[in-house]
Amino acid sequence: MNVWGTKRALFAAAGMLVACDGATSQIQPAAFGSAPALHQLSQTSEHESWMKPEAKSQRLLYISDSKNRTVYVYAASSNKLEGSLTGFFDPVGECVDGSNNVWIADYENQNVTEYAHGGTQPIAGISAGDGNPYSCSVDPTTGDIAIGIQNFTSAPGWIMICASPSQCTNYTHSAVSYVYFLSYDKNGNLYADGTDRNGEGFVMAVRAAGGNFKQMTIKGATINSPGALVNKLGVLSLDQGGGGTSTIYQIAPDGTVTGSTQLSGANDCGQFAISGNLKYARVTCPNRSGNVTKYKYPAGGVPIVTLSGPFSTPFAAVYSNP
Repeated sequence: MNVWGTKRALFAAAGMLVACDGATSQIQPAAFGSAPALHQLSQTSEHESWMKPEAKSQRLLYISDSKNRTVYVYAASSNKLEGSLTGFFDPVGECVDGSNNVWIADYENQNVTEYAHGGTQPIAGISAGDGNPYSCSVDPTTGDIAIGIQNFTSAPGWIMICASPSQCTNYTHSAVSYVYFLSYDKNGNLYADGTDRNGEGFVMAVRAAGGNFKQMTIKGATINSPGALVNKLGVLSLDQGGGGTSTIYQIAPDGTVTGSTQLSGANDCGQFAISGNLKYARVTCPNRSGNVTKYKYPAGGVPIVTLSGPFSTPFAAVYSNP
């Protein structure tokens, strides 16, 4: 049962910090609040959130746009704009929980907020304390939500994992100092990528369910910068990151590259989304150049759909079912 679906009241809880490399670090608070409290300083958009009445009965595609401070909502099948969510300062990473509610990380406002499928008002939220949330992922086996948090101004970032509204644990790791993207697999293993303590290069780690983070080495490809991670169809997919035409690699549990997908026409694909099944899969790529492209997966090639939309700098894509 998803813990977020039944607990909406105001909570304040201090999270325990577990330093996976044995280091001692300051406890970071994990404060929970009602949606108005979390968003009272984030009403920066000129427009109100809106949604077509029929949106709730459709499968939806959520596209965050950090520059426009908006999350655009499209019908997954017709590719028509169904609504938009505003009130953010810098919406970046997104994830979907077991109730098909959508969580959106607001980097500059230092919180992650939850919206019901097809809804326009926040229904819950998590404060990142003095950190900047960049990404999130939900454990399909427990309902835990993991949040990748950066803090470039004073210290490396951390990963906050919340098992309930009153219990959050912060994890640091000596390899992945500055966390970028996160993704749980179907068994509850959590993958994370980012950069080292100098803010350079590419590093990756994996945390087995209930364990600690361990460094993971990619074998068979050279990854220069952290890109999005997506567990879907029983495979971990990793974007090469760094801009230009995008390549998505398929990664085995031991880090071996088992295949690759070239996305022609993609430009700095951000947090991509994979939908469908083994016989009919699609990858949706939010391009920093200002559009969103869809491809056959893992075949790749040229886009089969291009959404031009009102985008400026699309960042993340997730799908939510009714």
